[in-house]
Amino acid sequence: MLLDLPLVHTVATSIADAATAVGGLGSVQPAPGQLDPVPTDTEVKAGWTALLIWLGMALAVVLLAISLVRHLRKTKLHFDAADGADAAGAAPDAPAEARGDRGQSD
Repeated sequence: MLLDLPLVHTVATSIADAATAVGGLGSVQPAPGQLDPVPTDTEVKAGWTALLIWLGMALAVVLLAISLVRHLRKTKLHFDAADGADAAGAAPDAPAEARGDRGQSD
């Protein structure tokens, strides 16, 4: 084991104590006058920009789904053709030697 856990705990505790003694680095808070007031529910509403972004993302999802369906149909057709060729005895993308066609003419 590379690290001695009690030593690591001791060092971390002493660093935390030193940070607290120096100025409370973990508890820095702005002055009350520097905070923005919390808006009420009537002051906050979703704008047209948010609606357009949401609609754009929905359109992107629809277009991606259409593209996915097209690609899945292509792969299904490819694998169906490959299964038919395997049943006939040769793969459709196999070289000529594997299909038995060695370039000999009759």
